[in-house]
Amino acid sequence: MSHRAHNNMSRSTKRRRVLQEIESLIHFDTDYESDHDNTHFEDPLLQEETGDVSQCFDTTIFEQNQLLEGSDITETESILSYSNSAGDFSNLFDDSDNNTVESSSEEDNTEFSDNSPRTQLAQWAIKHNITNIAMSDLLKVLNTSYDQSLPLDARTLLKTDISSNTSVNLKNMSPGFYYHFGVSNGIKNHYIIENSHINEPIKLVVGIDGLPLTKSSKSTFWPILCYIRPYSHIVFPIGLYWGNEKPQESNDYLFDFVNEIKDLINNGIEIKVSSGEFIKKQVILDVFCCDLPAKNYILKTKGHNAYFSCSRCCIEGEYVCRRVCYPDIDCRKRTHESFINKHQEEYHVGEVMSILIDIPGINIINSFSLDYLHMVCIGVTKKIITLWLKGPLHCRLNSTKCKFLNVNLLAQKLFITCDFQRKPRGVDEVFRWKATEFRTFLLYLGPVVLKNIIDKKLYSHFLYLNISMLILLKENSSSSLLNFSNELLKYFVKQFASIYGIEWISQNIHGLQHITDDYLLFGSLDNCSTFPFENHMKVLKKYIRKSNQPLQQAIKRYSEETKYGQKPHLINYDSNCFTFEKEHNNGPLVTKYLNQYLQYKVLNFKNTKIKITDEANCYILTMDDDVVKVVNIICQTSKQNIFILGYAFKMKTSFYKKPIESSKLNIFVVDKLSSNLDRWPVEKIKCKCIILKCGNQTISFPIIHTYKD
Repeated sequence: MSHRAHNNMSRSTKRRRVLQEIESLIHFDTDYESDHDNTHFEDPLLQEETGDVSQCFDTTIFEQNQLLEGSDITETESILSYSNSAGDFSNLFDDSDNNTVESSSEEDNTEFSDNSPRTQLAQWAIKHNITNIAMSDLLKVLNTSYDQSLPLDARTLLKTDISSNTSVNLKNMSPGFYYHFGVSNGIKNHYIIENSHINEPIKLVVGIDGLPLTKSSKSTFWPILCYIRPYSHIVFPIGLYWGNEKPQESNDYLFDFVNEIKDLINNGIEIKVSSGEFIKKQVILDVFCCDLPAKNYILKTKGHNAYFSCSRCCIEGEYVCRRVCYPDIDCRKRTHESFINKHQEEYHVGEVMSILIDIPGINIINSFSLDYLHMVCIGVTKKIITLWLKGPLHCRLNSTKCKFLNVNLLAQKLFITCDFQRKPRGVDEVFRWKATEFRTFLLYLGPVVLKNIIDKKLYSHFLYLNISMLILLKENSSSSLLNFSNELLKYFVKQFASIYGIEWISQNIHGLQHITDDYLLFGSLDNCSTFPFENHMKVLKKYIRKSNQPLQQAIKRYSEETKYGQKPHLINYDSNCFTFEKEHNNGPLVTKYLNQYLQYKVLNFKNTKIKITDEANCYILTMDDDVVKVVNIICQTSKQNIFILGYAFKMKTSFYKKPIESSKLNIFVVDKLSSNLDRWPVEKIKCKCIILKCGNQTISFPIIHTYKD
């Protein structure tokens, strides 16, 4: 039928013909199923979810079989058998089939520009995680009152598949199901490079972990996530498993990933460059970032409480006070060859090796980082604070000191910059702290709030860990500082036994003596941590809008996001790029000559902001080690000759002198702010500072991740 004839139909005629087609499809499906009873898959976990089709047509021919409380009624999650095509969304969104049931009155395959209202609506819905039922209600209002070209249903807007004969390609993996998005698809969707950097290899960082979906059920995701170095904020899924427990066989779980990554490493990948041409690029699997349970699972090794459980050395644990502890230092190191040949059989689980050893160029020992999020932040730092609160009497704080510690922590709230996700909480809530709170306490708050509260021996011991991590989290630390950090961590482990007791030396405490090796391999420990992957877990959870069929929901939400969400980046290798916000003309200015300059309130650089109107966010450290309070930001109209105007502190002294002068780490006690307004070119900025109060002292700490290269 021609498009014109179709448009001349009355509404009731269109509805009648659609219903006739649906009825014929139902008869066709019934006949088909009767001929294929022996091959039909009837697992109740994979039964097709019934959508509310009656709202698309003015009829009650379809009735809902069930209505879950809080469910997204308009979603239809299609489930079909597994096929070998990894991450291919062409079938999932194939609107060209004449048998496809659309929610709107007419089928629309028109491609829209990025600036069209339809595209902007779709991007808005995805960005704010608008449910399909809410979006459909909004579309009906917009269609009726403003723009009749808009579809009536969210699934049409987002091009979500709702047809009965297309598949979500799930792999049956006991005791759940797995979907492989694909490594190459992820790279192509999230990576585009400038012509000037066509020879740079693609370095992949992979993270694997479990994600409980609810507290009231055993429903769990096990995603394989990835990002392309150095863009850790752009995480994408490679594969996703769902079940009531983790996959029984880790090799089955990793099979699709290993096969694809082997091909990419051996043959490379074709990437579209900014000129529009395609170029083949080398792919490197740089590092795996996992916590200890996930690492033990995929490597088929003993758990972290076993006698032979260290992934870096062959230490044998000791059983002391009903605990397995690891007090020895400098034990024989593991190697890739010793792992493959099972030189220490007690370390391995089962006879079958992990298929990860088949990946070209992998080193099983060095290719798995000692993730400092779980080892140092949640592991060591939390353990130390817990021992201060509830440990042996000789190191436990009394209630009065605990109250003072809480007061000191809460008093620092005013000085926390926008670089930190959370304000400090008292130690009475330490069991609710997140990893970022432990990191902030370890690197910045701890040395300030603990001074004069805990015993000097305990305070010095804490500083050993603090100083070591400041060195290991800074890019381009000198070899002398790295050696110092390594020796300091070994001394920290030795002293831990004498201060707190040998029975408290867990796998996390023991692992500190190996963590410097990761810096030598990958640079700053932030380059090989699970922080980016842990941050992405909330995105996966947002995909789930109801308890039924979470894997299918995640697949479709990610597909919509790929279609309408954030586009591939044009990679910017210049880390010294400056941008401005909030122009003003209130001054101050050094001379009248500067009246021709533009003035701004906010300066953006290296993932941070300098804000002249915010007391906590206006301090920087210059290349000459001046701590400056910034009061204005100026530049020429051509965006060149950028200056900061401010006042420098006249006095700087070290906050502590042992085990190293704090000034060597750019940590100062500052005093007496100059009254003379001065200016510095932005190229002179070394990093942003956080200013904390300790009694009558003002202490300046460099914010580690804001150091300019």
